[in-house]
Amino acid sequence: MAVKDADSLRKKFNIAYYLAKRERPFTDYPYLIALEKTNGVTNLGNTYGTDRAAAIFTDYIGTVIKNKLTECLKNCRFYCVLCDGSTDSAVSEQELIYILNSKDGSPKVEFLSIETVENSNAVGLKKSQYKKVGSPWLEVVHCFNHRLELALKDAFESLSAFKTVDEILQLLQLYYLYQKSLKRYRELQGLAEGWGNSVPKPTNACGTRWIDHKYKVMKIALENYGVFMTHIESLAKTNSQIKKRAELKGFLKLWKNASVPINLSIYLDVLSPIWRLSSSFQNNIHDPVKAVRRVQELTWTMAMLQILLENSLDNFLDDTSVMTHYKRLSKDIETIDSKQCYQNILLSQYTKVNSHVLDQYKLIIANITICMEGRYQSLQKSPLFMHLVALLDVYNWLLNVNDGTFGDKAIGEVVEHFSEFLIGVGCDLNNILHEWIILKAHMFPII
Repeated sequence: MAVKDADSLRKKFNIAYYLAKRERPFTDYPYLIALEKTNGVTNLGNTYGTDRAAAIFTDYIGTVIKNKLTECLKNCRFYCVLCDGSTDSAVSEQELIYILNSKDGSPKVEFLSIETVENSNAVGLKKSQYKKVGSPWLEVVHCFNHRLELALKDAFESLSAFKTVDEILQLLQLYYLYQKSLKRYRELQGLAEGWGNSVPKPTNACGTRWIDHKYKVMKIALENYGVFMTHIESLAKTNSQIKKRAELKGFLKLWKNASVPINLSIYLDVLSPIWRLSSSFQNNIHDPVKAVRRVQELTWTMAMLQILLENSLDNFLDDTSVMTHYKRLSKDIETIDSKQCYQNILLSQYTKVNSHVLDQYKLIIANITICMEGRYQSLQKSPLFMHLVALLDVYNWLLNVNDGTFGDKAIGEVVEHFSEFLIGVGCDLNNILHEWIILKAHMFPII
């Protein structure tokens, strides 16, 4: 090929790569060619100037990148397959497959392919990944945060109290009520300042990580209950639209039932440890050992929470007991003419709703515990979690410092599961157990 033609193709390949990288349509390609010529770029020629040519160039670029990745994977010692789901314009489930590997001592994530899966459950995803990577030892690790959210969704599915609170939050949509009107938010702030408070702008009750969204919107709604109700009462009288006034009056009737603030406080108490767990899973640096340990500790935490709440309910007048959201609510309830008020708002059916609080706590905690165990059951079955992560957790070493056989069986299980891969990267399987014993001999005296 002539030097002139090679230079022309190189420039056009660069333009095609730019379009693909910036996610621009190929129809931009002819215009970029024309722009380059206008700017005085020479040797572009008059061929391969259509959007079809750009698509062909991009296909070749993808093939070269894929071949480079294949060679890289052949030479790397370890890699991890990541996937993320999406739905295309044909409403077909697509999985984006990525490869996490180590290059020159630094972790690097590279795109592998887009796969259409028969089924978007764990088995279907594993089949798609196996077809692409060809690794029977592949271990599917479902996103811990997604599991947590699915577990909570399962747990709350049968709880009418949570559905009621969630529906009220969705119907009233405090977020949209104030987000779209600075005038309303200024009025709300003015009311709050009159009470000596400051009200944060309500957050959206929905989002990608809905535990965080639900927790925050519930917290804002409970802590500023009186301010919101007072302002909405004003809007129900002064709004220029008759339909909107009637709608707000209906919301007020729902919100002034004692079940709303009481259930908000109950769910905040139960969601607090789960919200902290969810937040820890969203850190930029992920430690699988800590993640597994946190999940295992949550069952114990929920059991302790139930004991704490029972004691708190029995002794809620005792200032030395731990202050829960429900206990704060109970302390702030005022009785005026034999009727209960919270933040100057009269509550209906308070005695009836309050008599079932402990049963509500027990039911919620039991549901969450069962659903968490179901969603994280792979921690008790997968060799990756049962053995490998357990070996990496140095806390287990401290507990077994006098056990000469500690980890021997676990090492054997891990080696057997990953044997094909280990042999492929040149590991001598017969030496692994011996090296493990030597490692313990060096480490246990230090521990």
